[in-house]
Amino acid sequence: MAWGDAAHWAGDLETGKVYAFEGLALEEAKLKYMRANNWWQLQLHTECACVWNIVDNGLIPKIYFDFHHLNVLEKIDANQHVDIVGIILCMGQPIKGMTTVTDADSSTS
Repeated sequence: MAWGDAAHWAGDLETGKVYAFEGLALEEAKLKYMRANNWWQLQLHTECACVWNIVDNGLIPKIYFDFHHLNVLEKIDANQHVDIVGIILCMGQPIKGMTTVTDADSSTS
């Protein structure tokens, strides 16, 4: 997940808690910062971002989804609404360095 200018919320999240996000979008990954094995990232946009800690009290509807890796998601038409669910498995220390990915590094051969 990419936080951008909303990174101040990342330190407030705790493993095992349930959160609601507003202002989250699925975007092409910025590969020079990406450490996950996919071409897409969840991006939290500051201008409309809100993060709420919510209670998992059974009122949240139980909905079953077909899960796919982000790198095999189908293309959709622009301006179409879709459900995106992201689960935070763990929170680590912030990344203090960055690397640059070249075209040769990102090939899928």
